Order: sequence, then C-alpha cells, then structure tokens
Amino acid sequence: MLAYRNKCHIYSHLQLMIDDMLAALAVQLSLVCMTTEDPGLRRARAELQAQQLLHAQKVDALSRLTSAVAHDINNILMVIVGNIELLLQDKQSRPLRGELVEIRQAADLGADLVRQLLGLSRPSPSEAEIIDVGATLMQFRRILARLVGRRVQVEIDAGVDPVFVSLGRGLLEQVIMNLGLNARDAMPWGGHFRIAVSRSGIEDVLIELTDSGVGMTQHARGRIFEPFFTTKEPGPGTGLGLSTVHDIVHQAGGRIEVDTELGVGTSVRVFLPSAPVRGRN
Repeated sequence: MLAYRNKCHIYSHLQLMIDDMLAALAVQLSLVCMTTEDPGLRRARAELQAQQLLHAQKVDALSRLTSAVAHDINNILMVIVGNIELLLQDKQSRPLRGELVEIRQAADLGADLVRQLLGLSRPSPSEAEIIDVGATLMQFRRILARLVGRRVQVEIDAGVDPVFVSLGRGLLEQVIMNLGLNARDAMPWGGHFRIAVSRSGIEDVLIELTDSGVGMTQHARGRIFEPFFTTKEPGPGTGLGLSTVHDIVHQAGGRIEVDTELGVGTSVRVFLPSAPVRGRN
C-alpha cells in the first residue's frame, strides 16, 4: 500500500511538471507568433483590443450612471402614479378616464424600464408571469401608436386563438417598444408597422414585426444586436435598444431572426417558448 501511494505521489508530481512545461511552451509559442505576425495583423489585433477596452469602459460608466439616477426616476414615477390613482377615484375625472389609464400604463412601463436599468448594476432574476401575448399587445397598442407617431400606421393581428408565454408583461412591452421605435426611425416619412402573433409549431410562439422602412445593409444586419452599435447619427441613438431586446428574448429561452432589404423594409421574428396555462389541456 505504501509503494502504491508513493507511485501515485510521483505520478501527480510528474503531471504537475508536465502541465507547467506545456503552459510555458504555450506562452513561448504565443510570443513567437506575436513577433513573427504580420505588422498589419498586429495593428488590427491592437485596434480590436482597444475597441474591447473602450466597450468595457462604456458598460462600466453606463452601469454607474443608471445606478445613480434610477432611484430618483422611480420616485418621480411613483408620484405620478399616486396622483393618477387619486384622479381616477374622482368622479369629476370620469370623462378623462381613458387618458388617465393610458398615463398610468405609461408610468408603469417606465417603472419596469427603471428596474431593467438597475439590473445593469445589480443583476437579479426577473419576475416571469404567464401572459396572453395577443391581449397584452392590444392593451399596449395605444401607447405604441403614440410612440411611433401619427405618420406610422400601426396594425396588430393578435391571431384567432390566444397564445401564452412565460415572461414579465413589462419585458414583453419593452421588446415591442424598442422594435417599434427602431421601425419608426426607419420610416422618417411615415409608413406601415405590422405586428402579427401566431403559434410556430408546437413549442413556440411567433411575434413577427414588419415595417416598410428603408431597410439595412447586410453589414448592419450582422451587428444590430451588439451593444452600442447604431446606424443613427451621434446623439439620437445609444445602440442599446436592440441589445436589450436580444438579452430579454435570449434569457426567456427564445431567439430572433431578422430579414431586411434596402428600400423595402425589415421583418423581425421573435420566437418565445410557449407556456402551459393552468386549466387548459
């Protein structure tokens, strides 16, 4: 038994020596490659590393900024919601009830967005709920129409049969809002924005959003979900809208497909796992 233990100790020691030698060899080979690498490739590598560092700094700065202001924004929204609730209870405000409910929904959406911003600096699991996709979109329609503006005609096809997903209502509205704003920016002179909800196979729910905008190049198509990438002029776009959409859909177990053509428009297909509903077979 003692001889066996000694052999195991020797083999372990030899394995550690071999691992150290291989690691040292890898470092040497990396240095050789760097010294023999084409100068153009070295410059490209250095530029890529600089871009990655800049991106990391942007993310860190954004995290600090959102953490600093999100609480104040949330307090302001709570004041708005509180006053709206008081007005809804006032009989004299009944003629304006529709507009007041719409303001409260917008404030609730703003509060959800604040929680998402706080998640950049303090990630926490989002609260999912089983929601009717078509019904949620129909309730969000008036807010969406105001966001995209009068020049854009909004059409929502909720489908014949209800379909359900497990996702926070605010998160779904955030996905639709960001995609709607992108569609609006692609149609500066107006156009048509259509959202259709259907079942895709047995396991997925499909939300297809189509605009009649200017479309994108294939280069832009390949980068639209990258954080801070934008085709807009400096100032109007942060490059975070579609990145946020991608993260929400990915975390929900879904995927996104995009078809676009210059001068024709863009179609975004959001696939989300279908959720079982209690009381339904």
